Amino acid sequence: MQFTEKVRSGFSSRAVFDSRYDCPLMEKFAAAPDSVLRDSGHVLKHDRTTTVAKIDDDDLAWVVKRYNTKNAWHAIRRTLRRSRALNCWEMSGQFLAAGIPVPAPIGYMEKTLGPLRGRSYFLYEYIDAQDLLSYVKTGKEPDGFDIVLQEIIALFTAFRTSGINHGDMKATNILVEADRRLKLLDLDAARKTGHTEAFERGYSRDRARFLKNWQNDPDLQDRFDSVLPR
Repeated sequence: MQFTEKVRSGFSSRAVFDSRYDCPLMEKFAAAPDSVLRDSGHVLKHDRTTTVAKIDDDDLAWVVKRYNTKNAWHAIRRTLRRSRALNCWEMSGQFLAAGIPVPAPIGYMEKTLGPLRGRSYFLYEYIDAQDLLSYVKTGKEPDGFDIVLQEIIALFTAFRTSGINHGDMKATNILVEADRRLKLLDLDAARKTGHTEAFERGYSRDRARFLKNWQNDPDLQDRFDSVLPR
């Protein structure tokens, strides 16, 4: 990513973010992320493993994805593993370098106890857009849908060209902006591998998962299946 990383590191946490986003809100977040989520966040999604919230502050609009631990055993297993927030941060850079559109990454933070990792957070710019499933359900106008279709083809073509797998191609992880351009969310399971067989397995899963979104609309499913690169 073409920017200067700013790092705040201590015994109990490590925060890395794009220095262009250095501001009082970032200072607050780096000092007490859960307090910012509680006081300034509007929860968009919450379950046992993640909390996603929009944070508004003056003219700023960010999304924070916090990775929760389901129980004590889950927390212990995560302590020595690479955090999902770090994977999202690094893969955002890989996606953008490959020309695959994702929301602008802002930074990530990990709670730490020495070398052990705890709860983690990934931040990115908020985008006011419909997800692809909602876009299709609310009525796809012919001209607009043709643009979206070409964007989806370009997306899968870029996967093939770059050797990147997304890992969770649910329609709700694809945003459709007002100009019908797309942005991909949820890079938790994304990866780039230099092994052709591993990529092909991942690509087949991505393609199959995308087509599964339309299992209740066979005509649309067949249309996607006929145009997406194999």
